[in-house]
Amino acid sequence: MIDKTVLHIPSWFPTKQKPNRGVFFYHQFKLLATKIKKTIVFEVSAVSIANVKQLMCKHQLDFRKDENLNIYHLTVYRVPPKILGKFRDIYLRKSIKNAWEKIIQKEGYPDLIHAYSTWPAGYYASLLTKGTSIPFIVSEHASYLKTLLNKNYYRSKILKAFSRSKRYTTVSRSMEKELKSFNIKQVSVIPNYLNFDQFSDYKGERSLENFDQKALHLTHISDLSPVKNPKLLFAALKKLIHENIGHPIKLHLIGCKKIPGEWQSFIEENSLGSTIINHGVIPHKEIGSYLEKSSFLLITSHKETFSMAGVEALAVGTPVISTDCGGPSDYIKNGFNGFIVPENNPKEFASKLIEAANHDYNREKIMKHIRNIYSPEAVLPKIIDLYSHI
Repeated sequence: MIDKTVLHIPSWFPTKQKPNRGVFFYHQFKLLATKIKKTIVFEVSAVSIANVKQLMCKHQLDFRKDENLNIYHLTVYRVPPKILGKFRDIYLRKSIKNAWEKIIQKEGYPDLIHAYSTWPAGYYASLLTKGTSIPFIVSEHASYLKTLLNKNYYRSKILKAFSRSKRYTTVSRSMEKELKSFNIKQVSVIPNYLNFDQFSDYKGERSLENFDQKALHLTHISDLSPVKNPKLLFAALKKLIHENIGHPIKLHLIGCKKIPGEWQSFIEENSLGSTIINHGVIPHKEIGSYLEKSSFLLITSHKETFSMAGVEALAVGTPVISTDCGGPSDYIKNGFNGFIVPENNPKEFASKLIEAANHDYNREKIMKHIRNIYSPEAVLPKIIDLYSHI
């Protein structure tokens, strides 16, 4: 147990409306709290200023006690920077600082602030610690950092977090390289960790209850936003079907309420409808069951700093086929637990899927290997050591 009070500022965190949003932060904070004197979470979510139904939530700071977590949730307006840039700055600073004053009045000052992603959490940390001796560190999780640095509104705020932070960590080697290209010298890789207790029922033996036992079951977990590259996903599926591999194919989509119109049209035009099952958004605790029944998890993203879905799949012994998008390259070993495929090459992606489908994977070994690397027992000591030296 480390004798420090740590305030965590996640850039994403579960809400009633979006219970799976940043849910891995919630689980990680719960585990980390067992090693720290006091754990406070300060989460800020934005609602559209155009949403009349939510206009009354200005400056609303909610508190809830969740066992060993003291969680504060602030709701602010999402003000477009192009329309009201200067007003947005004043409003955001005032909202954050007002909430901060209420938190320290109840909790006292923390010994350390840990922000997760430079924008917006790292910027918030730079605001809260200005004029104080409280150090803050940033763990970078965001794939969009480089894009934001090229936008004037965000650049100055990101640079403040860069210059004022005590240390930077990130979750993958690819993101470490990117951060160092921004002249951040003190960067270390501390990966995400997974509470494998939630997967304790899975022993590496694949269960196909309620699934077609003759089919090749492919699972993709995302909201099908552009960065997740649905174009590659559906184009590779089309090529795979045309190869006639001798098995029925089912693509299970998880995390998308409704398939975007562009891709729904592609599915209909190419007669893929009978192949695709959209399960929508499901509770996070049920994802392991779908992954265990899957033949493979597919990651088609342009960029991923880590991809927790990949580790969750491997945790139940399911191999992963991923583009060379960053984070997954740290834990996917070609031929052992999946394959890394060049980005934007549907033919190669489909080819690797066929190769993988004919490969004999040892799901139990896959499961044990990943649990040895990304368990709390393996990762938490690195975080505690970091805290101890700040």
